[in-house]
Amino acid sequence: MSDVPIRVFFLRMLSWCALLSLVFSVVVSISFDIREINKDFYEVSSARINELESHAHRSKDVSATLKRHTKKTAARIAAMIAEIIAADPEILNVDPKESDEGKAGLGLAMSRVGLTEVSVVSPDGVVIAAYPSVNIGVDFHNPPLDEFLKLLDSPEPVVQEIRPNVIDPNDMRMYAGVQRIDQPGFIQIGLEANPLEAFLLLGSLGNFIEPPLNKDVAFAIFNENNGFEAGDELLSKIDLPNLENDKVKRVFLDGRAYLALMRQSDGLTYVCASNLKMLIRSRSITVALLIIANFFIFFAIFFLISYLIKRFIVDSVYKINGSLEKITNGDLNERVEVATSKEFADLSNGVNMTVDALKSATEEVTKRVEEELAVAQKIQMEALPDLEKRFAQEDRFEVYGVNRPMHRIGGDMYDFFFLNDRRAMFYVADVSGHGVPAALVMMKTMALVKNLALSKKKLSEVVTLTNGYLSENNSSMFVTGFFCVVDLETGATTYVNAGHNPPFLRRKGGRFEEFQPHINLLLGIGSYAPYESAELKLEPGDEILLYTDGITEATAPDIDLFETSRAIEALNSVDEKASAKKTAETLFAAVDRFTDNAEPSDDQTLLLFKLNRLDK
Repeated sequence: MSDVPIRVFFLRMLSWCALLSLVFSVVVSISFDIREINKDFYEVSSARINELESHAHRSKDVSATLKRHTKKTAARIAAMIAEIIAADPEILNVDPKESDEGKAGLGLAMSRVGLTEVSVVSPDGVVIAAYPSVNIGVDFHNPPLDEFLKLLDSPEPVVQEIRPNVIDPNDMRMYAGVQRIDQPGFIQIGLEANPLEAFLLLGSLGNFIEPPLNKDVAFAIFNENNGFEAGDELLSKIDLPNLENDKVKRVFLDGRAYLALMRQSDGLTYVCASNLKMLIRSRSITVALLIIANFFIFFAIFFLISYLIKRFIVDSVYKINGSLEKITNGDLNERVEVATSKEFADLSNGVNMTVDALKSATEEVTKRVEEELAVAQKIQMEALPDLEKRFAQEDRFEVYGVNRPMHRIGGDMYDFFFLNDRRAMFYVADVSGHGVPAALVMMKTMALVKNLALSKKKLSEVVTLTNGYLSENNSSMFVTGFFCVVDLETGATTYVNAGHNPPFLRRKGGRFEEFQPHINLLLGIGSYAPYESAELKLEPGDEILLYTDGITEATAPDIDLFETSRAIEALNSVDEKASAKKTAETLFAAVDRFTDNAEPSDDQTLLLFKLNRLDK
C-alpha cells in the first residue's frame, strides 16, 4: 500500500464512499443520538447524585452530633448518681430485696430519677451494690466490662456504644461510668436502648432525602455492604456488581429498560436511573432531522476530500506525534508503525532507529545510577547503629531500633549513645521528603545532634543549635524529631519534642498508651527561638517507643490509614516480658498485614527503649 500514489487511492476510496453514504449516515446519526442521550442523562444524574451526597454528609454530621450528645448526657447522668451516693452512702447498705422493690436504698433513689440500672464497683473491680441486685458480685475484669476499669486510674468518664446486657443478651442498653466521689471505685449506669435509638434515628439518611418529582426518574442510596439505605424501592434489587463507577449502564427493572449511573463516595453508593423509552421519545424529532442532515452532508465533495486527507495524512501525523509523545515521556519501547505512504514508512524507520540508540544510552546511564544508589544505601545503613548487637551485653536496659525506607534510601533516622557513665541519649527523627535529598539532610542532622550532645550541652541547647544550623541555607526541607536523655541511676528522662509524633509509653504492669508531650516547632524552618525541654520519670519495667509517621499513616488497599489506635492495639498484644525486638517485629507485622504487604508510602522507623533496672 505504501507504493500506491495517494491520488489513485483517493479515487478508489471516493467510489466506495458514494455507495456506502446512506448506511454510514444512518449509523452515525443513531450513534450520535445515543451518545447525546447518555451525555444528557449523565449530566442530570450527576447533579442529582451531588445533591444526594450533600444530604448524606448532612445526615452523617447530624448523626455524629446526636451520638456525641447522647454519650455526654449518659456521662452527666452517671455523674449525678455519683453525687447522690456521695451525699448519702448509706443507701448502698439497704437490703437488696427492699432496693429491688423500690422501697429504699438504690432502688428508691433510682426510681426517683427514672434510672433502671446502676452498679457500684469496688477498687477490686467487683460490684458491691447494684440495682437490680442481680448484678452484685459481677466481676468487671471480663470484657466488655473491663473497659470501665480505666476509671480506677482516670477521672475521664467512660461511655460505651449500645450493647447487650452481660446477664440478659436480649436487653440492649448504653452503659456509662464515672469515678466515685466519696471513696475509691466507680459507678456504672445502664440506659435503655429504645429511646436512645429513636433519638439517634433522627439523623438517619432517609430523613434528609426528598423523593423525585418525575416517576420515570429513580434514585437510591446503598451502604458499604450494598444494603439499601434510602430512595426508590424500584432500585432496591438492582444488581450493583454489574454497574461501573461513574459510568452510564443499561439495566432492566420490572421488565423495562433504564439508563443507570452509579457513583461511590465515603462508603456509600449512589444510583440514579431513568426510563430509556422516555429518554428516546423526547429526542425522536431531533434524531430524524439529524439523519437527514447527515445524509446530505456526507455526499458533499468537501466532506469526502476532508475525510481522505484526514485518514491518510492527518491521522498518520497524529499517530506519529502520539508515538513521539510516549517516547518523550520515557516509553522507549514504543514503535512508530505508520505505513500509509512510502514517505511515512521512511519517517517511521528513521524515528525507530533513533529511539533504539537512545534506549541503549539510557540503559547505560540507568545502570550507573543504580550502582551509585547501592553505594548510597550502604553508607546510610552503616550510619544507623545496630543497637541490638551494640548493647547485647547490657542488662540495665534494652534498646532496639529499625529503619525501613520507602525507597532505597530515605530521610528517617534514629540513634542511641552514652553521654557519660550514667546518662544516655536516644531519639527518632524524620526529614520531610524522600530519596537522596532527604538522606543528605538526615546524615547532616545525625552528625549535628551527636557532636552537640557529646559537647556536654543541655538537651534543649542541643536541639536549639541543631535547628539553627539546619535553618542556614535552608533547602525548603524540615525535620521533626523526639529527643530523650535518660539518667540510668534515677530514671529521670529529659525530652524535647520538635514537632514529632507523640511516643507510646507503657508503665510496668500496664498497657501502651499515647504519651502527650510538650511540643516545640519543627527543625530547620528558620525560627531561632530556644527549644524547651520537659521531664519524664521512668521506672524499672517501663517502656517508651519512638516512631515516625510512616507507621501510623501506612495505607491499606482501601485507602484506610493504620492510625495510632491500631498501633497501640498491636503493641498491647505483646506481653510486657517480651524483648524489644519482639515488640517491634509485632508492630511491623501488624502494619504489613494491614497494607497487604504493599510498598510503603513513607519511610518507617522506630526505637524502643525499656528500662530493666536503675544503676544505683
